[in-house]
Amino acid sequence: MNFLHNFKTIKNEIKDYSHQINLIVVTKNQNFEKINHLISEGHKDFGENKVQDLKEKAQYFLENNLQQVRWHMIGHLQSNKVKELFSIP
Repeated sequence: MNFLHNFKTIKNEIKDYSHQINLIVVTKNQNFEKINHLISEGHKDFGENKVQDLKEKAQYFLENNLQQVRWHMIGHLQSNKVKELFSIP
């Protein structure tokens, strides 16, 4: 899997700075299988730029007992989406 190789390469490049850098993997248009591979490699921080997609992915991982995932909202946020964002577990 090319994306997994790329992920490991990036993690190795920044490992000396791990106390200063928090790598957030953007999950836009990515399926649960790819995200699960990264979780199995020990990664916990993921970002999404659409509230509805973040909500769907967060719910999936919560239902599959993967609460260690930390979600980050990235990009612009419309004011009418704030309430929905804060309702995500």
